[in-house]
Amino acid sequence: MNTSPKMNPLSLHFVDGKVEQSFRESNLPTVTIFARVGSLLAFVLYLCFAFLDIWIVPEQKESVWLIRAIAASTFLVCLLISYSSFFRFHNQLIQFITAMVGGLGLVTMVAIIPVEAVYYYYVGVMLAVVFYYVILGLDFKNALLANLVTIVSYEIVVFAKEFPIPIIVNSNFFLIGFSIVAATSGYIMQRQRRLAFIQSKEMESLKEKADAANQAKSRFFANTSHELRTPLNAIIGYSEILLEDAATRNDKQEYSDLKSIWNSGRHLLRLINDILDLAKIESGGFELVTENTSLPKILREIESTAKPIAAKNNNKITFHTENIPSEMQVDSVRLKQILLNVIGNACKFTREGEVAVKTIRNGNNVIFSIRDTGIGMSPEQLEKIFSEFQQAEASVAVTYGGTGLGLPISQQLAELMGGSISVSSELGIGSEFQISLPLTAQKLG
Repeated sequence: MNTSPKMNPLSLHFVDGKVEQSFRESNLPTVTIFARVGSLLAFVLYLCFAFLDIWIVPEQKESVWLIRAIAASTFLVCLLISYSSFFRFHNQLIQFITAMVGGLGLVTMVAIIPVEAVYYYYVGVMLAVVFYYVILGLDFKNALLANLVTIVSYEIVVFAKEFPIPIIVNSNFFLIGFSIVAATSGYIMQRQRRLAFIQSKEMESLKEKADAANQAKSRFFANTSHELRTPLNAIIGYSEILLEDAATRNDKQEYSDLKSIWNSGRHLLRLINDILDLAKIESGGFELVTENTSLPKILREIESTAKPIAAKNNNKITFHTENIPSEMQVDSVRLKQILLNVIGNACKFTREGEVAVKTIRNGNNVIFSIRDTGIGMSPEQLEKIFSEFQQAEASVAVTYGGTGLGLPISQQLAELMGGSISVSSELGIGSEFQISLPLTAQKLG
C-alpha cells in the first residue's frame, strides 16, 4: 500500500495540509536564500537598466526613473523583509507581489517607449519570466500566475499602442515559446524538490520503524536472556557438584560426560551474556562502572587467562609493555572483556603460530596491540567483522565456530569508553588489532 503524500499535479501542492506545511518549513531556508539573492540581483539590474532606458528614451527621463525606482524599491523591501519573522509565514505573498511589480514595471516601460525600441523590452520580459520560475523562489502556481499576468499585460499594451503586426508576431513568438520552456523547467525543478522531500520523509519514517523494531528486538533479547540465565546457572551449578562427585568416585566416563555438559553450559552462558550486553548497548541502558584501576594488574590477569587459550592451538603468546601508566580510570571488567575477546579470536584463528600483545602509552591514550600469524582476512572480509552475528566468511564459522558477537560488542564497548578499535590484515599472513582507550574513560550518557 502506497502511503506517500499525494501532490496536486497542476499546482504541485501536497493534498494533505500538514504535509504541505512541513514542506514549507523545511524548504524555508532555500526559499529565503532565493528571495534574497533574487531581490538583490533585481534591485541592482533595475537601477543599471534605468541608464539604458534614459539613453533610449531621454524625453521620458522622469517617468523612467519613477518606474524603475518603484520596482527597485519593491525588491529592496522584499530583501529587508526576508530577515524578519513576517517572511516566515508570508514569503509567497511577498515574493509574488515583488515579482508582479517587477514584471508590470517592464510592461509599463513598453507602454512609454517608441515602437522601434520594443525589442529591448520584450527581452526584459523574457528575463522576468525566468526570474519567476528559477531565481525568486516562487511556488510553481504563483510563478505561473505571474507569468500569465505579465504576458497578458504585455499583449494589452502592444495592441493598445497599435504596434505593427510583424513586431507583435515576432515578440509573441519568443515570449510564448520562452514562457513554455521556462514553465516546463520550473515545473520539473519544483516537482523534483517536492519528490526529494517525500523521499526524505519516507526515509525518516523507515528509520523510525527500524529504530522501533530494533528497540523491540533489544527488549526481547534482554528479557529472554535474563529468563534463560537463571535456569542455566542452575544447570552449571549442579553439573559442577556432580563433577566433584564423579571425580571423588573416579568415574572417568561420567566425569567426561558431565564435563561436556558443564562446558556447553558455560559456552551458552557466554553467548547469552553477549546478547544481553548487545541488547543493553543498543537500547541505551548500558552503564559503565569506571574506577581507578591498576593497569599492570589487569594485564597480568589477562596474561594468566590467555595462556591456556593460546595453548589449545599450540600457539606462543607474548606480552610486552612500554611506558604504561600504573593506573587507568576504566571499567576494568569491560576492558578485560574487550581484550580477551580480541586475544581469544587471535588464538582461535592461529594454529601453531604466534600471538603478540603489546601495550604502550600514546599521549593521553593507551594502545593495546594484538598481532597474530593466523589465517588473516581479505579486504572484503574486513568489512564484515564488526557486523553483528556475522563471521568474516561462512566457511570460517563452520571451521572455527563462534557467533560473530565478540568483535561488534568489543567495538561498541570501546566507543562507549571514548576509544576505538582498528584492524589491519592480510590473507594468509595474519591480523593486527589496535584498541585505543583514553586514560580517563568516557562515561555513558
